[in-house]
Amino acid sequence: LELVRQHSRTPCLLNTSFGCYDDNPRQVWTRACRGTFACDGALDSANHFLCGYPPGEEWYNCSCDQQSAVTAARDSDEAK
Repeated sequence: LELVRQHSRTPCLLNTSFGCYDDNPRQVWTRACRGTFACDGALDSANHFLCGYPPGEEWYNCSCDQQSAVTAARDSDEAK
């Protein structure tokens, strides 16, 4: 798991505010951390995903398999 870009003000620190579950490394958790993440060393932005959204919750669970979320958010930002 790699943090590609931090979106939160609170620092995103591996195994402190974000990480993978031991029993399912394709599942990601975040705590007080929002950002764009990549699994398996994916360098292609099409394989990146957002976690920590929408703001306001203490914990988030995300999946390495939800790559389309970043594409949709990027498309939405470009439309503005």
